[in-house]
Amino acid sequence: MSETCKEKKLAETVIVTPDDVQLRPGTLGYVKGLTVMHVNEGAPYITFLESPPNHHAQVHSHSEDEVMVVVKGRMIFNGRWCETGTLIYVPANEEYWYATGDEACRVALMRPKGRGTFRDGLEAMASAPHKPSQAAPSETAPSETAPSETAPSETAPSETAPSETAR
Repeated sequence: MSETCKEKKLAETVIVTPDDVQLRPGTLGYVKGLTVMHVNEGAPYITFLESPPNHHAQVHSHSEDEVMVVVKGRMIFNGRWCETGTLIYVPANEEYWYATGDEACRVALMRPKGRGTFRDGLEAMASAPHKPSQAAPSETAPSETAPSETAPSETAPSETAPSETAR
């Protein structure tokens, strides 16, 4: 793969193989241990994110539609286990949270219209009705308090993730 693309709009086909992924520590986010590799920071916004074991992100949303594919490990997404190969689509402004178990989880993430903005879930929750979890009783998230999940240039105050338990 050639150098990381940072132009406004991709002008060529981009293929990233597993051997091409070179993660680096996130720099401006609040999450400890989050590693990233930006493929394109314009439109479409394409990045790989890896969350460490036993981590969870607060309820939040983004201003742009998101498509994620779990490419390594597994995670609980809005209360549902997502294994390697799982595709997740999240509409713009839809709140979500996720958590990892005993292993790290890597996702390939794309926002077709660009990076967009991060919105803290507590602000969004005041104006949106609560959605029940889709989790079966044995498929719930760890009960640890964690800082927000943000990409390196996205910042948000640290909050508490949903307090459900499992292992």
